[in-house]
Amino acid sequence: MRPQTFRLFVALMLMAIHSVSSFAASPAPADIMARAEQGNAEAQYSLGRMYQAGRGAPQDLAEAAKWYRKSAEQGYPPAQRSLGSMYLGGYGGLAKDDVEARRWLSKAAEQGDSLAKFALFLENTRLAPFVRGLPQGAREGVFFATIGALCLIALSVAALCVFAIWKVLRRFFPDSQIGKILWLIIGALALTYLLRFLPKN
Repeated sequence: MRPQTFRLFVALMLMAIHSVSSFAASPAPADIMARAEQGNAEAQYSLGRMYQAGRGAPQDLAEAAKWYRKSAEQGYPPAQRSLGSMYLGGYGGLAKDDVEARRWLSKAAEQGDSLAKFALFLENTRLAPFVRGLPQGAREGVFFATIGALCLIALSVAALCVFAIWKVLRRFFPDSQIGKILWLIIGALALTYLLRFLPKN
């Protein structure tokens, strides 16, 4: 692999990784707990996630569902999505209830939550009954395989766009300058992407 191709591959991978994860430092569990008890919807959701994952708090799905509900009732979309997902699987002491799950997922989707829209899309496909019949571990495997496939598709589309730009540039510029122009375009795109994360005053 040529160095330019490798650098392009690394740049695209870093952008893909950053789009999937958040590099923001999370507040301390005690701070989250205090804000959640004061009624902060975002903190209540974060506390629910801590209880669900067992990070920063003992794993307790019933407690996670309780905090998700408090946050969801205040209209916080990620909590509505998480509560809907818990109803779909019947986790946290909640009865498995497709109607209630769809209600919470729809509320989150109406507010623009992409993952809730994706969950509703999956619910409307013919695969949903098959996936629901699988054991929990296998369901998670299917979920992560789907997310992985979508990431690969996004990466492939990005690579095709760069290839198309490269082909167009070859018509108008000498080969010695194409690499510089491509890096200028990638740098501009990366900069505009990163500017989205700056605090807005």
